[in-house]
Amino acid sequence: MTQPGERSYSHPLDPLSADEIRLARSIVQQLPELSGDTCFPAIRLFEPPKQVVRDFSAGQAFERLAWVVAHDFMAREPYDGVVSLDRREVPWPRPRMRTSTRPGRPAGTA
Repeated sequence: MTQPGERSYSHPLDPLSADEIRLARSIVQQLPELSGDTCFPAIRLFEPPKQVVRDFSAGQAFERLAWVVAHDFMAREPYDGVVSLDRREVPWPRPRMRTSTRPGRPAGTA
């Protein structure tokens, strides 16, 4: 496992390592609005702005972000949000959509 402060990437577009994926999941699992009955169907690199990539030089520091999709089975709601792996926080989690209460009907319809 990568030690704190030790980087497992060298370019802003390098894919997340297994350690970074585990870190993103553990950060999101600590959110009080999610129950313990949550699965994580997708965790991937949240790509930095193009300007960061264009201006990048070897050895330059940049923030690593992960995009996380989580499904809280107890609340019956999916979430997606961005996790800062460097700051170990979720700057803006948000509900993506509400689960329909009637099969075959979009949420919010009778």
